[in-house]
Amino acid sequence: MREALIDRKIWLQVSIRLHLEMIAERFPEMKKFPIDEKRLLLDELCEDIGSTETPDPNIVKILEERWKAYEDDPSGAFTLEEFRKRIGFN
Repeated sequence: MREALIDRKIWLQVSIRLHLEMIAERFPEMKKFPIDEKRLLLDELCEDIGSTETPDPNIVKILEERWKAYEDDPSGAFTLEEFRKRIGFN
């Protein structure tokens, strides 16, 4: 069970990172941050979001369904690089 929670946290962090990359275009100085500072910023943003917003139950349901589908059959998953290629994000 703990492994699933860790995997879920990583999956959510990747999703947030993709979103942050789009925001980062508006704040180009963030690209200059060392990787450690980027990770700290990501953690702080995740904590802030988690403490101030109530998740949309419809989105939570979709994410839980997708997570269960992944757990049932991880063969349909692809890497972040493959995902970026699929959506045309370089």
